Formats: sequence, C-alpha cells, structure tokens
Amino acid sequence: MQVKVVNLPYRRELAGFEDAALARFLDGKDVVRVSEYFFSVDDQPHLACLVQWQPSSSSASSAVAVERAPAAAARATTRTRRARANPVALDGAGAKLEAALRSWRAGRARELGVPAYRVLTNRQLDALVEKRPQVTEELRAIEGFGPATVTTHGEHLLALMRGAALD
Repeated sequence: MQVKVVNLPYRRELAGFEDAALARFLDGKDVVRVSEYFFSVDDQPHLACLVQWQPSSSSASSAVAVERAPAAAARATTRTRRARANPVALDGAGAKLEAALRSWRAGRARELGVPAYRVLTNRQLDALVEKRPQVTEELRAIEGFGPATVTTHGEHLLALMRGAALD
C-alpha cells in the first residue's frame, strides 16, 4: 500500500474545491482509504486528502476510481465519506437524514459566505446521523458541538432531527 497527499484549494467561483489533481491521481489506482484535513493558508481554505492506495488490479476498478473523483466539495465529501475507516451504516431513514443535513449545511454555508465544513464538519454530520439527538443536552454531548456551534446552529439541527424522527 502507498500513500499520497493531494491538496485541493477552495475556488470561490466553483463554490467548492478544485479537484482535477485528485481525479488525475486516482486514475488506475484502487483507493484503500481517504482521510480529509481542512486548513487555511492566507485565509484561503484548502482540503488535503491523504489517500492510501495500491495499483489497480483491473482496468474496471480504475474507471470506478475516476468516477468517484468529485467535481465540487459537496460531492467530494459525499463520495469520500464511504471510504472512511469507520463509516456509519445508513438505513433508509439515516440516508434521508444525511441528505437533509448536507442540504441544510450547504444552504447555511451559502448564507454565511463560508465553506460548508465551517458550518459542520463531516465528522459532526456523521455523528448527528448516528446519534440522532432530540434535545440540546444530547447535541452538546456529541464531540465537536461546543457552546458556539450549539448556540449558532443547535435549534436548526434539532428541528431537522425532530422532523426526521417523525418520518
């Protein structure tokens, strides 16, 4: 197994991360695991993807790897989420809740003029889907939900959770 770090700079005009380098790199490789790291350089957001890979055993898996390459940040987080070490197993309600949370996060990020990860990280989103909190105390118990996040987004998130519980 080999490891490669691919840096994806945020592009405001794309409202996402420039992912052409990642798509080129994935061609002909079987991805074993992807870890995402967000950082800023001169107030410019970047997404670093640590890709553990091995040479492709067939040309078919090469095509799948390229197909998985994202064209925008929202697709990147959705697709790479499945490659994480401990993904959350989603039932029908969980998948619906995840889609609702991702949609809300994207809209909220546009309102605030920030990248989506500044609203909720993928780990926070995964924890919400897994734990499905219904009250503020349960929300605060989730790692990454400090006072600022709960104050800023808590009521919106809990309303989404309650709506998902009714479905």
